[in-house]
Amino acid sequence: FSFIQWLERLEKEESSQGKVIFLRNIMVKPEMKASGYSQRFVKFLEDGKEVRVAAVLALCSSGDKKYIRLLTDLYDREDSWEVRVSVAKGLNNFPYGDVKELLIKMTKDTEWWVRYNALKS
Repeated sequence: FSFIQWLERLEKEESSQGKVIFLRNIMVKPEMKASGYSQRFVKFLEDGKEVRVAAVLALCSSGDKKYIRLLTDLYDREDSWEVRVSVAKGLNNFPYGDVKELLIKMTKDTEWWVRYNALKS
């Protein structure tokens, strides 16, 4: 399949498990670095927890700095520690100077796994 065909299949998928599988598969493709494609993943940040985790990692894999504010806002409002961990893990795809403040903030998270991954990033 072409990258566009994978995206189209993802957008037609109805099950959470299917969306996660497609997101995880797509995020490792070189086309993720093309800014026009990654915007199509933002809507999955409003889905179920597992889909949000995969969507965060996919957006982060793009390395596109325009998502730093979006990820910061998501972190600030997110109740699920698993999603917050995915933000912490994903931030290692961005230049440290651009995400330093958020990573420092994450080192004070109530969940130890978020703190650990923030320090690791």
